[in-house]
Amino acid sequence: MELYAYSTEEPSVILNMVSDEEKKYIKFNEYGSVNLKLINSYSGGGINFQKIKFLSNINKVVELCISDEIDYINSDGDYASYHMDLDDKYGDPNEYVYSLSTGESGFTGYFLTPYDSFSRSLENSYKAIIHPSLSEQGKAESGSHELLGHVCLAVMGYPYLHERVNEVDTNILLKLFILSSMKETQSYFKD
Repeated sequence: MELYAYSTEEPSVILNMVSDEEKKYIKFNEYGSVNLKLINSYSGGGINFQKIKFLSNINKVVELCISDEIDYINSDGDYASYHMDLDDKYGDPNEYVYSLSTGESGFTGYFLTPYDSFSRSLENSYKAIIHPSLSEQGKAESGSHELLGHVCLAVMGYPYLHERVNEVDTNILLKLFILSSMKETQSYFKD
């Protein structure tokens, strides 16, 4: 299948994760999927472009969604819904290694997989969900965390969850995926 961004806002989140040159090679069709011929015609690109290209070419459905609602199948196999609130704080944002550089904090994003026993996607897809109240840069940074970190590793079959010991994330590969993508995204917003 491929990477989908359905509304008019989701494609801009993805495009804000890549350079101006790379944006020329990411176009979405009327159904929200990435034009594979175009994205595959570019062999260069940074880490984020390569991850987006990978997610666009896999045989799985990957979605980016702008919403503050998480609809999922819980561990009992029942439909459930959760409202993401930017007032939900995860401690001091200045001390949280994955904080958005914009200063925005709270429940800024989430992800679902087709097989997670705790929160499985309704659509049997991989899904990154980004809070709609974030700034343009905040959405791109949160997308870098959820889509290019968690979802990318889940699709690849690697451990994709934060594994904390004494508040330190011990999933080094996930930490590397998230921080490298967030740092690259932040670089595109510098004047």
